Amino acid sequence: MKKLAIGLMLSMVSVSAFANTNTDWTPFFKTWENGCNNTQDTERLFNSLIPNYEHWGYIYTSQNRNEYKPQRLLLPQKYQSAVIEGIKINDNGREFKYTWNDNIFQSKIKVAGKYYGIPMEEIGFFGIMETGVHMPYFVVNSPYNKVKSTLKQKAKIKKGYSEFGDNPYPEMEIFKHPKFTNKTVIMCNLSN
Repeated sequence: MKKLAIGLMLSMVSVSAFANTNTDWTPFFKTWENGCNNTQDTERLFNSLIPNYEHWGYIYTSQNRNEYKPQRLLLPQKYQSAVIEGIKINDNGREFKYTWNDNIFQSKIKVAGKYYGIPMEEIGFFGIMETGVHMPYFVVNSPYNKVKSTLKQKAKIKKGYSEFGDNPYPEMEIFKHPKFTNKTVIMCNLSN
């Protein structure tokens, strides 16, 4: 009986892991290719990654310190099984080498699955409380040149334009991960 229970548990774990790695995130982030447009689903996800503002405001004003409390993760059902680790909040910008403001936060979830066939690693949000700094992003587990080449072949990335039509803004940015050479960050800088 014990062997049967252990076998069932192992098969459930491997089925879960298999389902997670096969999640296709490409449709979820497809609208980012068109000037960083968000859908209702991407908006909900990134709004749920912003720390609880009222909690932070109370602690910051009463105790003069940053304390970030996560909100409830909002993600469509078909992507929930791809979440490996829930919301984690860092109270600094060291991962992306932004350390110039005390109110910087970075929140993220670990995920599995693929974006245009490239393994996904995390989805996150980088911001500064009480400012317009607003940068949702995701990380893929592949070197920059390979990601750039894959997206050039498969994606149709368009530049967005400001209301005056002068500068491409915002647009989907692709850059090398500042800490890990085998990873690439894809970000939309929606700061105002």
